[in-house]
Amino acid sequence: MPTLKQAGSPRKPRNLKEANLILQAYDTHQTNALTLQKIIFQEQHILIPHIRIHEVLRMANRAQPQPAKQTRRKWVRYERTHSMTLWHMAWKQLITGEWFLAIMDDASRFIVAYGVYRQATTENTLTILKQAIVKYGCPEEILTDRGTQFYANDGDRKESGISQFEQYLANAGIKHILCRVNHPQTNGKLERFYGVLEEKWRRGQLRTIPEYVH
Repeated sequence: MPTLKQAGSPRKPRNLKEANLILQAYDTHQTNALTLQKIIFQEQHILIPHIRIHEVLRMANRAQPQPAKQTRRKWVRYERTHSMTLWHMAWKQLITGEWFLAIMDDASRFIVAYGVYRQATTENTLTILKQAIVKYGCPEEILTDRGTQFYANDGDRKESGISQFEQYLANAGIKHILCRVNHPQTNGKLERFYGVLEEKWRRGQLRTIPEYVH
């Protein structure tokens, strides 16, 4: 009689060399299993599935428990299929007091342009955006929060109509999408990018902004 085999792909036996390689990569880069998979492949030309990497990190108490991933999520994750269809933009004040602006492509998570300034102004916003457009072309849409650098509030609209940023997008044929009020999750990909930046800075694992963006 036929018998059922164990479900799933056959697992390769663990070996000490592979575990040491994973732990050394983690201690150097202090990042998640998915990113470590790419780093190990780039540096060592060895492909280790991120699930196996996470298992090694968890056994070595180097992976934080994530109970939220064990439950069904109530939200729907959105992601564009193609690059250049949507860019995310948002300002972030750094620990140094300076302001950091990054533009992220939604589909690829690639940072198309960034800059660090003393002030988060509309002029600096347009400077970074123009650099990105010159290098990569115009995206179809841009998603921002309702900050004054991007959007004219109700009082400003009564006097001047639309903001300088909105006017630039209109002239370039780019659709402007606004985040919901008090709902930072709409721009969550870029917020996460900034959150990891802060975390690495607190741990002393970050020296420069260009290093982090790279």
